[in-house]
Amino acid sequence: EFFISFDADGSWGPIVSRPSLLRHVLVWMRRRPDAVEAIIDYYTRLAIEYGKAAIDEGADAIQMCVDYGCGTRPWISPSMFRRFVKPALKKQCDVFKKKEAFAVLHSDGNIESLLPDIVDAGISAYQGIDVMAGMSLKKVKEMYGDKICLVGNVDPRVIEFGSKSDVAREVDRCLKEGARGGGFVLSTSANISICTNAENFLFMIKYAKRRGVYGPKGGIAGLK
Repeated sequence: EFFISFDADGSWGPIVSRPSLLRHVLVWMRRRPDAVEAIIDYYTRLAIEYGKAAIDEGADAIQMCVDYGCGTRPWISPSMFRRFVKPALKKQCDVFKKKEAFAVLHSDGNIESLLPDIVDAGISAYQGIDVMAGMSLKKVKEMYGDKICLVGNVDPRVIEFGSKSDVAREVDRCLKEGARGGGFVLSTSANISICTNAENFLFMIKYAKRRGVYGPKGGIAGLK
């Protein structure tokens, strides 16, 4: 049995993935806010229709690939996020969850300052928790682990350049910081490189299954 997800977002993903559009939008938020609202509304309506169709065809989740962050900070301030982006994100979450699918948010970058509004918008899960951008799985778990599922945040650099012992330590760190109490799925915190160490990646999966399986009472096998 497989968990099937489909990518669809209109709140920010189509903007951040188009550098020329992104440059204009960041300026227009001050000078032409009505244009930004129209752009986000257009893409959000498209994303909702795509997402609904995917759910009807059997998707279990809609993954909203947004990349609200750029390195160690968000692209926009929390106030700008609340004005332009949060309403679109909430609209998507409401529709997808009403159709009994999970609304999963993926974002690279450090988005800690946006998380209160992101969680309030109604996401089911947050994938990424970008360790390379300074995001702390432990802190996010403490603040939001009772509200959303967390998916992450093994450092891709360890998979690509580390030893098997390094990978094991990184998996153990993530399990200890994120797994207790449930609501956690282990994965890398960002995309793995096309030239990553495949042997290390497969070892991560095998080691995680051995160390991090939830037991019948909610405990983690092998986790102390």
